[in-house]
Amino acid sequence: MGTGTKVVSVLLRFFELCSAAVVAGIVGNFIHLVNKGDGHVNSKLLFTISLAGISLFFSIVLLFPARWTFWAFALDCAIFIMWMVSFGLLEDLGGGHTCSAYWQWNYWGYYWGGFYTYPNNVTSSIVNSAGCNQWRATLAFIFLGGIAWLLSCALGVIAVASGRDERKEGLTKVNKQPQVMAESTV
Repeated sequence: MGTGTKVVSVLLRFFELCSAAVVAGIVGNFIHLVNKGDGHVNSKLLFTISLAGISLFFSIVLLFPARWTFWAFALDCAIFIMWMVSFGLLEDLGGGHTCSAYWQWNYWGYYWGGFYTYPNNVTSSIVNSAGCNQWRATLAFIFLGGIAWLLSCALGVIAVASGRDERKEGLTKVNKQPQVMAESTV
């Protein structure tokens, strides 16, 4: 494992850390607003913020470029899969209509815009696109963070495989060295 591999690993882990922090911050703020408005928090958002917490923990633990961190490629793959599941679940909430979906007007935008404090005559035209940029940023960082976990997995597989090859080459060189036998004088 060369210096380049370790540098790329640290950069990927740092991006994983940043993207998980952004997702945790936005979704955590939204959950706070829902609780403030006495609403029910969607279970898909709870899955996402839990995954962001798990990702924060493991990206900090694996941030330092030690040899053993490359052996965590199975964990990287599992977290990548969970991020893609989270992305799919949240994208499905909008049904492909990110900021013009029914869910956006009646849940995300409603609580994000603080419309729970208004009288009961709040309509979709009043809510409009409140929180739309935050929703798009959440989806973008979920996807990009997931891709970073996938790249960390691939880098780990490559580093572990090349490390095994280097060890095999080192062993064969040691075994093939000519044996010098001392001549015995009689």
